[in-house]
Parts: sequence; C-alpha cells; structure tokens
Amino acid sequence: MRMLMLAAIAILAASPGFAQVPLPFQQPLTLPSVTPDPDQLRQTTHPAPTPDLVPFVYLRTRAKVTADPDKIWETDELEPWPGKETVTIQEYAAENAQGRWIISQVWGGGCSTDLCPTRLVLDTANGEPHVKLTDMLHQVIPPELAERLFTAQTRQNLSPAYLRHPFALSADGKTLINGNLSFKID
Repeated sequence: MRMLMLAAIAILAASPGFAQVPLPFQQPLTLPSVTPDPDQLRQTTHPAPTPDLVPFVYLRTRAKVTADPDKIWETDELEPWPGKETVTIQEYAAENAQGRWIISQVWGGGCSTDLCPTRLVLDTANGEPHVKLTDMLHQVIPPELAERLFTAQTRQNLSPAYLRHPFALSADGKTLINGNLSFKID
C-alpha cells in the first residue's frame, strides 16, 4: 500500500498541471492594515473642488492624546489601540458663509481597516463646537505622513486632490463629501 501511495505521488508530481496549483502555505499572507491601502485611496477620490464644494485643508495632527483640547470628543470616546494609552486626532478645516468648520478624526481602537470615528463641527461665536455629524469616514492620511508612508511610485498612483482635500462641504453646508461617501448635515 505504501509503495502504491508513493507511486501515485510521483505520478502527480511529474504531471505538468500539478506544479501550477499553489498550496495553501504558498499563498501570500495578508494582514489587516491600520493605514488605508493605496488602491482604497484611489477608489475614494473625488473631483477637484468646484464653486459648489468648499474643500477642507489639513489643519494639524494631535499625537498621544488622552483628552481632546478642542473638546470635540469626550475623554471616554477616545478609544486607544489595544496595548496603547493614547490616540491621534487628525484635524481639517474649511470656511464658508456659515462659519468655520472643523473635521476631527480619531485614530485609535475605534477604526476599522479604512474607516475611523469622525466628527464635523461648526465653530460658534462663543467658541463651543456645535457637532453637526458623527460617523465613520475614510481614514485620512495627512500630507506629511503620506510622504513617509508611501514610496514615490505609490504616491504617483494616489490622487493628489484626495490627499490635499479628503473632505469637501457643499456650498450650502448641507452635505459633507469624503471620497465616495456623502453625508447629509442637519
């Protein structure tokens, strides 16, 4: 029986199609990423800002945050990655006739592979943020981080418009656009 089995394996190994079938351990290992895949970013591009869209521009990165100094997020909403004690907050800003708008996105344990908790707030005259939207939006890559994360070849494949302006607000302030996602604002 053992000889018969060895003969069968030898015949299979000699056949031309056998060597072309990848075995499970030969498949590339794909691990989840906390940084969006460049292909995902290409899919989330939107047209360059027009008079109908007000683009948000990168404002700042707040690293190693345990409490939001802008008071957009409550401390208990800042969920760190497992094994970490802090989060990072990315901020973008835009202005229109209604005032100054801020996008605040938390990088931490609440993120999926390409979406993160994000808030859109309208600054009020008294300095208190008025939250207009809370949802999961595409994870943004700030310009200086994109330079370090991606090779020159990959950067050429990314949409420069998306890297510079990952968010846009309709001129009437009623719709937020984030790549291929759009959100109605009350």
